[in-house]
Amino acid sequence: MRDDGRVNGFAIAETAEPPVACRRGGLDGIDRDLLGDFVVESQDHLTEAETQLLELERDPAAAEPLNAVFRAFHSIKGVAGFVEMTQVRELAHRAESLLGCVREGEVALNGEAGDLVLAAVDGLRRQLADIEAALAGDGSLPERPELAVLLQRLDAVVGPAPAGAVGAGPVILNRASGSAPKSKTAAATGAARVSGDTLRVDAARLDKLVEAIGELVIVESMVSKSVEGSRGDGDALKRQVDNLDKISRELQAIGMSLRMTPVRPLFRKMRRLVRDLARNSGREIDFELSGEETELDRAVVDRLADPLVHLLRNAADHGLEPTVEARREVGKPERGSIRLRAFHKGGNIRIEVEDDGRGLDRRAILAQARARGLVTPDQQLSDGEIQALIFEPGFSTAPTVTDVSGRGVGMDVVRRNIEAMRGAVAIDSEPGRGTIFSITLPLTLAIIEGLIVKVADERYIVPALAVERVVSPGPGDVLTVAGVAEMLRYADELLPLLRLRSICGRPPAGSGAERGVVLVVTAGGRRFGLAADALLGQQQIVIKNLGEALHGASTLGGGAILADGEVALILEMAELAREIETRSGGAPVDP
Repeated sequence: MRDDGRVNGFAIAETAEPPVACRRGGLDGIDRDLLGDFVVESQDHLTEAETQLLELERDPAAAEPLNAVFRAFHSIKGVAGFVEMTQVRELAHRAESLLGCVREGEVALNGEAGDLVLAAVDGLRRQLADIEAALAGDGSLPERPELAVLLQRLDAVVGPAPAGAVGAGPVILNRASGSAPKSKTAAATGAARVSGDTLRVDAARLDKLVEAIGELVIVESMVSKSVEGSRGDGDALKRQVDNLDKISRELQAIGMSLRMTPVRPLFRKMRRLVRDLARNSGREIDFELSGEETELDRAVVDRLADPLVHLLRNAADHGLEPTVEARREVGKPERGSIRLRAFHKGGNIRIEVEDDGRGLDRRAILAQARARGLVTPDQQLSDGEIQALIFEPGFSTAPTVTDVSGRGVGMDVVRRNIEAMRGAVAIDSEPGRGTIFSITLPLTLAIIEGLIVKVADERYIVPALAVERVVSPGPGDVLTVAGVAEMLRYADELLPLLRLRSICGRPPAGSGAERGVVLVVTAGGRRFGLAADALLGQQQIVIKNLGEALHGASTLGGGAILADGEVALILEMAELAREIETRSGGAPVDP
């Protein structure tokens, strides 16, 4: 509550009226816009509360984190009373009461008490999700029997709430103006997010967008006028076209920035995940975050959560030594370490998950792969190829299945989800020292850097993120294995070679294995060559969904309009990697 008599920007007044009954039926009679604002702001409060609670576990004597958590629950409780979400208000009030006992020194915020407050955060999140679903649906709210159990657990610590009252009485809106003012945060930032897929947008970015659009309209009219009435002044026309191009690029950049969001909220959710994993497994884990301000397309951030969960669970359960004694024996600190970081690299975003645990056991991986028939008994693989085997569906070296891992589904999900975002995942592991999983992603799913290649009379786009190098094979650089599979001799090794003409249903270009160019790419856990007739250049590509036109064409991931107005199709590298696997009978090609 603030000194001006507002909670979260809502004017309030104290009242002695009894609280409204719990709303279990639906949202009839409630201002839905106001309820949507409540959900959004409450979610922000819960995210902050969870972050501060985890800080309190590190330093139980810290006063400011405790005050921040207290304020979060108090704010949710206050506004929940007005919007008639009494169950939300009750849970927030009980959690606030527990925090009050902690503040007075009556209860220590560790062990059961700390778990209870975090459980209250989770319970409130579920309730807010129910409200959000009700707003998007028919307005009905489901029953949550587990809420009563949680309230009983809280009562057991702080005592039951007085009958018919929650705190000093419900918080009600000052209805003199007939509606509630928006919160200061929302008004100042030009908030567009209420619920669903909308999001908050910084007002300064919107101002820049409007300004750039105005300039674009002006310059466009100048160009049109020049074309109509100034045939001889080519230099003036060129300057105006260049100016138009500059403003258009600025407009595109600003428009994309509106989709960008920091990875901070996602990373902080991972902090809670690692904390719970440590408690459940009995391990002591230090979790470090860096690069929380790094921005990604919101769609990328949303789809990144699942791969990160799998990687962190894998690091905690498989990566780190199982006991303190095991770490002592190898001369490591008693507490294991997991690091999650984000940074820019080469025009893309790099996300890394690092642990200081045992590293990958290459012998165990190779033995399991041979037992499953993924690798023949006499086949020799490099360290990188052995490590990539953990991404195979169903692959696991865990001796037992736990509630965390061991079923062999996690790493396959990681690779598929990352490649679906036109990204790549790599492993760097040293036995006894630890493992680093590196995820490379484009900044956005809407625009990519692409290499334009020619195949017969058509043009295709290869995402630049997957391309390691472009080579022109010479005599003897391409050879045939067993009369079927073609291989490319590259950097003292042989790589499987896939010709785009065969994929696109075009006849061979003619005799001479060295014709055209070959792109050395990495995708689907494989490194291979992709042969095309010619490389036409590199361009920033705006991806267009072709819908039903590409239905069933798994090797194509959309289209793009090129500078000359023609359409080129985008190749899906992961599907081409699976095509190589299919042609080699499901096993890596053995040179």
